[in-house]
Order: sequence, then C-alpha cells, then structure tokens
Amino acid sequence: MSKLTMAAAAGIGYILGARAGRERYDALSEKAESLWNNPKVQKGVQKGKRHAEEKADEMSTDGTESSMSGFGGDSSDTSDFNNV
Repeated sequence: MSKLTMAAAAGIGYILGARAGRERYDALSEKAESLWNNPKVQKGVQKGKRHAEEKADEMSTDGTESSMSGFGGDSSDTSDFNNV
C-alpha cells in the first residue's frame, strides 16, 4: 500500500469517525437534556436546593461556636491568638 493510499484511507476514516462521533455526542446531549427537564428530576433538584439552604442557615446561625468546638476549644478563648 502506498503512502498516498494510506493517507487517503486515514483521512476518510477520520472524517467518518468524526461524523459518527458527533452524531453520538448529539444523541447523548439530547438524552441528558431530556433527563434534566424531567419533572421528577427537577423535583429532586428543588428538594436538594431546599435541603442545602436549610443546612446553610443552620450553619450560619451556629456561628463560630460549632466550628471552634471541632478544635477542642470555644470561640471565646482567644489566648492562643494574642501572642502572635
């Protein structure tokens, strides 16, 4: 097989493969969009958002007390920071 024939075969293979790949990508993209727009999925998304907002509110109302308790101290004890 000559170099020219090999190059032509490779070019044709690339074009056909790219076209098939694009068609597969488009099909997957359409399926993903259809799934995302499904009412059951959107219901779950909204439920997740509400849950995250509730947890964020809980964390913000706890303030530094809960975050400092993980380090074995309380937020009023700043003696370690006064020596800096």
